[in-house]
Amino acid sequence: MAETASAETAMPILAKAGTHAAWFAGVNDSTDRLTQDVVVPATATALRVRAHECFVTSDHVGLDDLFTVTLRDGAGASLEVIRSASNLQVEDVCNWTAATWSAVGAYPGQTVTLELRGTNDAAFPTSWFVDSVEVEALACP
Repeated sequence: MAETASAETAMPILAKAGTHAAWFAGVNDSTDRLTQDVVVPATATALRVRAHECFVTSDHVGLDDLFTVTLRDGAGASLEVIRSASNLQVEDVCNWTAATWSAVGAYPGQTVTLELRGTNDAAFPTSWFVDSVEVEALACP
């Protein structure tokens, strides 16, 4: 996965691993989106995503800023949202935490699109940082 911050904007925090992480929104009136197609093995019985996340906000009034992780089919239709967070669930300090986002469906034999999206309204931005993303398809022997 590629980083979303422009080359002109340095990330205000250190990445969890390496030198880069994905930075979603972080400024007023913004939406950032990152996608990756994933081929799920035909033997898959479960699908999950592991990552590190670090969210920080200055917006504690109203449900204004959102972060979602969505699985989509080949046509772009939503299969399911596996992670959702709002500015009301975020603190003033950013601390990297390990996260596991589990899908309800396994989607064996399908190509799904993993979409990470961060949005902010017109005031008091929230920054959504994600690093070290791994998609795991679990299967029984």
